[in-house]
Amino acid sequence: MLQAIIFDLDDTLYLEKDYVLSGFQAVAKHLAKHYKLDQKTCYQFLAAHFAKQGRDKIFNHLYQAFSQQLSHKSEANCIQELVTVYRQHQPKIILETWVYKALEELKSKGIKLGLLTDGLPLMQQNKVTALMLEKHFDQIVYSWEINQPKPSTLGINYLLQKLGSKAQNTLMLGDNPIHDLEPALALSMPCIRLLTGRFTQQKSPAAITQASTLKEAFAKINKLIVNYEITHAQHQ
Repeated sequence: MLQAIIFDLDDTLYLEKDYVLSGFQAVAKHLAKHYKLDQKTCYQFLAAHFAKQGRDKIFNHLYQAFSQQLSHKSEANCIQELVTVYRQHQPKIILETWVYKALEELKSKGIKLGLLTDGLPLMQQNKVTALMLEKHFDQIVYSWEINQPKPSTLGINYLLQKLGSKAQNTLMLGDNPIHDLEPALALSMPCIRLLTGRFTQQKSPAAITQASTLKEAFAKINKLIVNYEITHAQHQ
């Protein structure tokens, strides 16, 4: 019997690149306010660099590109300042209305919902608040906050305990084969892999159900519930 579902956050319930771009907007606004740089130009630089080369040392590249205007401050100090702005910004990210409805429909069927997310707690909490997820989940666990970062199975077990559910009766929905699916499989949990975000090219563990979109993932979850109800009714 399916008793609970554990959701990943980044690139599962929403696309993480939306958060990244939101952070870049905050950084560009900060640079315009405190360094008199053009906000639009800074944002376009960050967005273009991200699209081509990813986030690695992106603020270093920005500092070097605008070194003439930023030369009165050391690169190290400037980078730390921009990283802080990025991490502490209030993200402008949203979920489509149907996602909230889908979550509430699952809860109406008696399914407990848990959210297990990795990363700096402040950043993850800001994402959860921006997406208005608190009231839609029974339990939310920030794995770094409990010193059990993914792919530790201990974070999953901690959430299972809070949900009052057993591993074999709890479904894992996530996008990262290593961080989300492998630890869940180690606990004999059924899994659905969402093929979105940065890890779409990584191979899935054997015999994993896959979904190309979040809407398809919800459809597969509801099918599992219906199949259980039919089987259960036939044996009564």
